[in-house]
Amino acid sequence: MKTKKVVYAKGNVQMPIFYRSAMKPLQAIPVFRSGIIEKYSLRPVEAALFTASQRGESYHVAHLQNLSKKLQIDEEQLICHASYPLNEAPKQDYISKHLPKKKAFAQLCWQASWLSRLCEGEGI
Repeated sequence: MKTKKVVYAKGNVQMPIFYRSAMKPLQAIPVFRSGIIEKYSLRPVEAALFTASQRGESYHVAHLQNLSKKLQIDEEQLICHASYPLNEAPKQDYISKHLPKKKAFAQLCWQASWLSRLCEGEGI
């Protein structure tokens, strides 16, 4: 196995890293470079959803609903399991009101759907 030279290091470069949410801003680069923000007249709060996690707070839900309308993505099109919001207060609120689980609360489901819509619209 060939050893590669470390050009710059900060911290323990030998420690395994599991990116998860830390990669979302990088995963969003194609979205921002594609022109989808301008094409669908997305507001900054809607565009921010490409780069971060949402946890089911009321403002997240409102922006997700606006975004899904603009991108013409119906919740039933999402390929994921329905769930409750991730944050405890909204989750308990949904449960106490006997509201159903929603696919819209699934994290990666939305990012995958937006990227799919982007690829579809751009012929990728």
